[in-house]
Amino acid sequence: VVELSFTPAALVACGKAGEQPCDYAFGGSGAYKGLAMPPDSFAEWEGLVASVAEHLVGRYGLDAVSEWHFEVWNELWGVPFPEPYMRLYNASARGLKSVSPRLRVGGPATMALEEVEPFVAACRASSTPVDFVSSHLYPTSPICDTNATARDP
Repeated sequence: VVELSFTPAALVACGKAGEQPCDYAFGGSGAYKGLAMPPDSFAEWEGLVASVAEHLVGRYGLDAVSEWHFEVWNELWGVPFPEPYMRLYNASARGLKSVSPRLRVGGPATMALEEVEPFVAACRASSTPVDFVSSHLYPTSPICDTNATARDP
C-alpha cells in the first residue's frame, strides 16, 4: 500500500501573517511536517500524484507498480468526507490513471468502516475509478473487543 498523504507545505498557504494556521499531522512533532489539510489547488495535487507515479513506474516498472495499491489519505484527518475528501480522491485518481489505467487507486482509508458505503456510492455516482476499498481497525479499540477477541487478564 502506498498512502497518498499528507499535503506538502508547498501546496498549502498557511502559517504566515494573514494565512490560515497550519494543521500539522501529529502536532508537528519532531521533523515531521506533513499537513493534515487539503491542498489549495487540487490541480497541483493531481500533478504531484502523477509525478510520483511516473517516478515509481520509471524506477520499478509498470508491471510492478500496477500491483501496488495507492490509498488516498488516512482516516480523513483534516480532510472531511464528502468534501473536500472527494475532490482530493478525484484528483488523486486522475493523476494516477493519467500515468496508466493499470494503477490501482482506492480509499477512504478510514477506521472501522467509517464512510465506506457513502464513499463507494459517491464514486459510482460520479463514475470515479475505485479499484479497492480500504479501512482498518486497531486491535486495542473497544469495537474490536468482542466475545471472540476478549482476553481474560
